[in-house]
Amino acid sequence: MNTLEAAYIFSISLLVIATLINGAIHLQSRINAYTRSALESEINSHEADGEKIFKPENFIREISLFEQDVDPAE
Repeated sequence: MNTLEAAYIFSISLLVIATLINGAIHLQSRINAYTRSALESEINSHEADGEKIFKPENFIREISLFEQDVDPAE
C-alpha cells in the first residue's frame, strides 16, 4: 500500500513541476515577444524614414513654453 501512495505522490509532484515549467516557458516567450517588438520599433525609429514614438524635443519644447510664464525672480 505504501508503494501505491508513493506513486500517487510522485506523479502529483511531477505534474506540479511540469505545470510550473510550462508556465515559466510561456511567460518567457511572452517576455521575448514584447522585447522583440520593442526592439524592432526602436530600430525602426532610428532609420531615416522611421517614426519615433517618443520625441523628447517636442516634450522639451512644450515644457519650455509652460515655463515662460513663470518668473524666476519670484
